[in-house]
Amino acid sequence: MEFAIVAFPIIECADLIASVRRRFDPLDGLLPAHVTIAFPFSEPGVEASLERLLGEATVGVDPFDITLAPPTSAGDNYIFMELSEGADRFGLVHERLYSGALARHRSSSQGYRPHVTVGHLSSSEDLTSATAQAADILSRPLRGRVDAVSVFRLDYPWRGEVVFTLPLGARPS
Repeated sequence: MEFAIVAFPIIECADLIASVRRRFDPLDGLLPAHVTIAFPFSEPGVEASLERLLGEATVGVDPFDITLAPPTSAGDNYIFMELSEGADRFGLVHERLYSGALARHRSSSQGYRPHVTVGHLSSSEDLTSATAQAADILSRPLRGRVDAVSVFRLDYPWRGEVVFTLPLGARPS
């Protein structure tokens, strides 16, 4: 069992993103369009403390707007929409999580770039063509809003569920 920390933004034209994901993203049926804040990790006994850890990482982070840039391709045959607005907030929560309780799960191979994945192709599929098709459908920047973050439990193969959702903003102490 693994856990990931994600946000499910409310995005304009979400139906268009969903149509691209249905076509190009094998995880489409597992979870809706999302921004991953902490990548899948496994740690015995962590489930009991995740709500507290996430609460500490989101202190002072109020709901915020995002803007998704049109799709581009990335290594390992991914198609994603990077954030041109709101990436700093995701970066803050990501950094707090990985400099604290999740430090040993941090990958140092590359920097954190918040995005929404809209495709992951096999090596036999044409990434250039798929990216062009996705960009035709999602040709303009899309705006959205993030008002909560969630812990998602992955029960392989291809199963998972949201364990809990934590609203952003002022919380009672």
